[in-house]
Amino acid sequence: MSDYESMYQDILLEKALEDLHNEAVMKAAALAQCIYLFVEGDSEEKAFPILLNKAGIKFEELGVVIANYNGIGNFLHSLRLMLKTLSHDRPIIATIDNDMEGHQLIEKYNKSSFKNEKITIFPIPLKAKVTYKNGHKGGSFEEIFSVDNFLKCCFSGKVMDSSLVHRRSEFEKSFNPTKPWYNQVRNFCVQNDYNDFIYKKTDLAEQLAIECTSIPKDIEKLACLIKKIRKNHQIKNPNDVELPQVPWIKLS
Repeated sequence: MSDYESMYQDILLEKALEDLHNEAVMKAAALAQCIYLFVEGDSEEKAFPILLNKAGIKFEELGVVIANYNGIGNFLHSLRLMLKTLSHDRPIIATIDNDMEGHQLIEKYNKSSFKNEKITIFPIPLKAKVTYKNGHKGGSFEEIFSVDNFLKCCFSGKVMDSSLVHRRSEFEKSFNPTKPWYNQVRNFCVQNDYNDFIYKKTDLAEQLAIECTSIPKDIEKLACLIKKIRKNHQIKNPNDVELPQVPWIKLS
């Protein structure tokens, strides 16, 4: 190899190492300057990455971090605590089921002293799908999908007891899509001596996310919101700093 070729190879290697370094720096910066996506529980924590990935969200590149607040009872406390940490300046998208409890908590948050412009509340689903006993119209995570996709996943061998898998058509005769979906399937299972369905909720959420052939509208809107917030809060390269003025050094 000639001296010229050796020098050229060294330049290429140096450039490759520089690119790897810059990529690592920006990944670290994206994490440090993240957007927090708050989700209600294990089911959403499992399903949202799958769904948002289908909607074109690249978590590492955009710096999106999922934070599971582990149940609606922890919702306000988690937001309040977040605002007292070193992450207080980071944007938060807080997803919450648009059911009776969720609706009440959103109202409570809107009246709270720690309501913050960097927190965006995102009810799931945005558009009402079912009606609750008190007349509230809304829904929960399961209702962002189509009825067919929901029932197909419920009555699959990964979620349903083998003795009930083939009884979907029987269940559908009494199924009312204007009432909360999950509770109807759960009651059907209990009536037929299958009490483990409630322990399959995370598996159901994962199946719903994997099996859906079209991206739910709510997920598309959530993806758009993430991109909009990232556009308004650009990831800054830590190496982009303003150098101090030195009289005898002229910067071009």
